[in-house]
Amino acid sequence: MTLQAWPAAATGAESAPILIMPAMGVPGGYYRPLAEALAGHGHPVVVGEQRGHGRSGVRPGRRVDFGYHDLLAEDWPAMVDATGAAFPGRRPILLGHSLGGQLGLIYAGRHPLAFSAIVLAAACSVHYPSYRGATGIAIRGYALFGPGLAGLIGHFPGYWLGFAGREARGMIRDWGHEVMTGRYRLAGSPHDDEAALARIDLPVLAISLDTDRLAPRPAVDRLAAKLVSARVDRRHWRAAELGDPAFNHFTWVRRPAVVAERIAAWLAHM
Repeated sequence: MTLQAWPAAATGAESAPILIMPAMGVPGGYYRPLAEALAGHGHPVVVGEQRGHGRSGVRPGRRVDFGYHDLLAEDWPAMVDATGAAFPGRRPILLGHSLGGQLGLIYAGRHPLAFSAIVLAAACSVHYPSYRGATGIAIRGYALFGPGLAGLIGHFPGYWLGFAGREARGMIRDWGHEVMTGRYRLAGSPHDDEAALARIDLPVLAISLDTDRLAPRPAVDRLAAKLVSARVDRRHWRAAELGDPAFNHFTWVRRPAVVAERIAAWLAHM
């Protein structure tokens, strides 16, 4: 387990900590600008690491395989518990980017008291009908052929394909299942995660960007629609208003001043 932490500005000494969980294939260190910006608004911030990336000591290969359920059953409890132990009496706020948001919701469904609120930053259902054009074709292609390619090589070579990174076979199988079915049915899991998502009773901020082709508005709407018991505040923002009209699924994290300000304002009034 690897965590990086940033203390809050003095004015936020008693604020709830924010646990940032990365997107697929993205190392935790990439989120430093976002962590610093949120800490500047008074929240201590902890950044987790997805297994297989960044400072994680694990690398997927023919002898090393894992899927969503492995992360949720082993890695996530350790990271959430460590964050809670560092800030006793303050339940963490989850900020999940992309896959980090999807996994965070599943974790919250299984552990209803884990978080006090959830921020979904460009986190979406990847069910293929939400995508159009070349992106939709590519996503279906990765879902259909990615598991076979991963089985042949021993891992999914996202670094060759321009999608994700070096991913475990189980990760790309679980991702592909949701692409094709629109449902979370995790290999090796005894849980009905779709039913658990519907029971989440938390404030949720669900954000999408108008320039994000990997998490377009319909895909974020599709994930938010699963949260029938949550208090969902759905926001669709224009990248030009956030600092750069060319922001994409990832680059807003590196210049996050406006996004961090808006998230902090939502947390202050949720």
